[in-house]
Amino acid sequence: MKRVNLKLLIGVLVGILILAGGVFGLHRYQLARNAGGLAKLARQRLKEGNTQEALNLFGRYLGMRPEDTEVQREYAELVLEQTATSKASQAELQRAYNSLEEAVRRNPDDDALRLKLADFQVRVGRFSDAREHLETLRSRIGERVATGVEDEGVDGVKIQLLLSRAFAGEGDFESSARLAADLIGYDVQQRVFDPDRRPVDDTNAYVLLASILEERLEDQAAAAAVLDEMSKRRSGDPMAWLALARWHRQRGDLEAATQDTAKARELAPDDSNVIWGSFELALAKGDLAEAQSIASRARDLFPADERVYRGLAALALQQNDLAAAEKALRDGVGELPGKASLLLMLADTLLQQGKLDDTDGVVKQIEELYGTVSPAVGLLQGRVLIARRRWPEARRKLDEIRPLAVGLDDLTRQIDLCLGQCYEHLGEFDEQLDVSRRILVDDPTSLAARVAQASALASAGRSAEALAELEAIAEAIPADKLPSVPQVWYPLMQLRVGEQATKPVGERDWSRVDDLLSRLEESTTVSESQITLLRADILSRKGETEAAVDLLERAARTGDAEPAILSSYVLLVLRERGPEAAREIIAGLPSEKADHPALLGVRVQV
Repeated sequence: MKRVNLKLLIGVLVGILILAGGVFGLHRYQLARNAGGLAKLARQRLKEGNTQEALNLFGRYLGMRPEDTEVQREYAELVLEQTATSKASQAELQRAYNSLEEAVRRNPDDDALRLKLADFQVRVGRFSDAREHLETLRSRIGERVATGVEDEGVDGVKIQLLLSRAFAGEGDFESSARLAADLIGYDVQQRVFDPDRRPVDDTNAYVLLASILEERLEDQAAAAAVLDEMSKRRSGDPMAWLALARWHRQRGDLEAATQDTAKARELAPDDSNVIWGSFELALAKGDLAEAQSIASRARDLFPADERVYRGLAALALQQNDLAAAEKALRDGVGELPGKASLLLMLADTLLQQGKLDDTDGVVKQIEELYGTVSPAVGLLQGRVLIARRRWPEARRKLDEIRPLAVGLDDLTRQIDLCLGQCYEHLGEFDEQLDVSRRILVDDPTSLAARVAQASALASAGRSAEALAELEAIAEAIPADKLPSVPQVWYPLMQLRVGEQATKPVGERDWSRVDDLLSRLEESTTVSESQITLLRADILSRKGETEAAVDLLERAARTGDAEPAILSSYVLLVLRERGPEAAREIIAGLPSEKADHPALLGVRVQV
């Protein structure tokens, strides 16, 4: 029997253990080395403006080094910043929430970080969770004051204001009012100010209390008294006058808002917030020249403020100058290449101009900066597909992103409106009707949803219901404004004409059709060619086809006749006089007009 060499065996085992330990140690060393490189690279990418890649690198680093509390905090604050600079999806908000909670759990004594978490929780509606953190922070401040420990710089006023908002979010408006009132020395029970109390140096407390008193406790007189006191106590604070101006503007008192803004400008004529408050007021008053002057001055003073470029673009859009809006936004993107708000607005402006390839390029830029999960980016992609008339793909894209927009009401409505367009062109009229009603549940005033609902009813053969809905919509629009809303007057005209055309000849009443046409003729927003086409169509539907042909013939003989006029003229002649007469008209057209895309289909029919 062979004997085992114990010394050799022990030596081999010890060698294996040493080798394994060395490999494990080397592995740990390599992990530590790689992790450190990831954190360094993440900070470098952040400096370069590539936020999305920085986030990915920080995430990989924390996967290796979850105990690094400093990086955990850095990552959480960066994720939080992203939710404030773009239309964040539900998934992005959840990531920010989870990151902040984890950072606070690993940094339990970091009051500044805890305050950021509470602020975020109030913003996303997690009021009960926020209140717990805010109560903790108030307790700690109290303990430090009681023991004479030096304050760590956490803003106690902000904590109390957030706590007031949290109580309001939970529906406890009395507690909310008491907390805000305590900051400014106001007795909520007696509705009076305590002259012996020194108020905090914060305008927001007055505005918050006034809002609660007016909107939640239904005491407009008390709210007005609080704001009046603010104007006396904080008469030297331009932000107080701006807050008053905003308050009055929101309630339709533009004269008072103008006086308030003037006082803010006297105190701080070059302050960016004051300048933009003046800009918003000018827009509200419809004074586009003043708004343009303010925006131009703001550009000279604050070329790195994104509001400059968004303001200039908004002005251009109000004047239907899409090219000027595009230029302002491209200037802004050149100055501030990482601003999602500018890129999103630029993409929308390009899309309105039909520059689909350019839109694709801007959307790609947004994806590189902020990733592909943003519902705002998905909506743009869906709208590009709609513009390219790729209806099934557009519907799939919009269905895919809709769950990501939960909690973002405006974005959800835009997605639903686009879905309605897809359903209409795919012939899915029941779905179009459902999505229109879904929008109207949340926003009964949505003009686009009401028009879409009427369109769905008409497409489904329910013309009487569609006409009734459009009549109600038109009734709610001022008479002088209706011609500027073609999405209402055009289908309304078609349905009114259709209603009469289905009746026996002796029972037809064209008066309402003629009245609407007269209103359109009196407006400068409806072109002469549109009026000609409408009148010719109405004459034809009335049975006065020769009068319709004569009208279109006169319009077609003008040197600047639009292709739509020419194609309508040829088609009506084809129907009434036959193909030879139609061919004769086409033969007499200049080649550049006869070869226009609008005429090619007509020539095929002839």
